[in-house]
Amino acid sequence: MAVEALSEAGRIMGHTISEATVAVVGATGAIRKTCAETLRSAAKLILVGKREDALRQVAEKCSGARRRACQHGPLAIYPADLILTVTSAVHEVMIHPEHLKPGAVVCDGPPARREQAGARRAARRRW
Repeated sequence: MAVEALSEAGRIMGHTISEATVAVVGATGAIRKTCAETLRSAAKLILVGKREDALRQVAEKCSGARRRACQHGPLAIYPADLILTVTSAVHEVMIHPEHLKPGAVVCDGPPARREQAGARRAARRRW
């Protein structure tokens, strides 16, 4: 469902997954691993997470991706057109406005309420 929502939001903003740079924040969690594998058709797939070994494993499963990157930290998502985040981080904001390029689409799931707040702040600064 998250991938479909990201795809639809991207379509509305003029992005297709096959032509977009897509980031998955928290790519090592069970749900995010599946989402990352589903998004491997992206022009570039950026996987963001805290555990390097787990990121490498997810990247291997996304071997169909035309390009992929395993990176730490929220600044890694700046080049992304489409960003999917469903992290379990509840005590910190993971994504701030300065982490997003203009026009980026952020799709988050229910556990990622703090990222949602960061996305709203970014929208208010732009408008």
